[in-house]
Amino acid sequence: SLFRSHPNRPAGKQIRARRMVRRFGSLSTARRLSVAHLSGRQQPATAMILIDLENVGCRALQSSMDSLRSLCARTSVSLRTYTASEHGMAATATNTVASTAKSAVDVRIAFDIGRSSMQAPGSRFLVVTKDHFGRALADVPSASTDHATLDSPLPSHWRRLLGVPSLAQLVEEAQRTKASQAQLAGPAMANSSAGDRGD
Repeated sequence: SLFRSHPNRPAGKQIRARRMVRRFGSLSTARRLSVAHLSGRQQPATAMILIDLENVGCRALQSSMDSLRSLCARTSVSLRTYTASEHGMAATATNTVASTAKSAVDVRIAFDIGRSSMQAPGSRFLVVTKDHFGRALADVPSASTDHATLDSPLPSHWRRLLGVPSLAQLVEEAQRTKASQAQLAGPAMANSSAGDRGD
């Protein structure tokens, strides 16, 4: 059993584990809620960006999402994007919320930050949204959570980690790259068409 007495597990943790089982009614429920925490296993601290796609300027960000994913992969940052399941960008989100409640996405982001904080103490979180919820969440003491919008300067920790002053700059760079690629592709396609006609 997960909560059976173990010589290497402090007695206090064993007691807390038994209380969790009594509180939630079954061993399986307690396991699902917090196996890592109750058994004393913790994950390494991580950095995570959580983007509320419903409240961040979807069109501009959507055009540069590939660049943001590449940047996060290079810097070992976990990227999560959120919408309600019925939202127009749900197909591009990593996490969808099956609720029509106005603040459902906000609640899910707060829940995921809390769960990740418990599983991986010392982790850092950046909430990207224009909603006041993001600012409020960043004000919670000891949450290790920062807030930014698409246009605002990134907090210093995230500027150093990502190497960009703001997400808006990343969007602008991605748009310039796409425009340059389109310009280069234009003559190549024209030459190809001319060759086909010559044949």
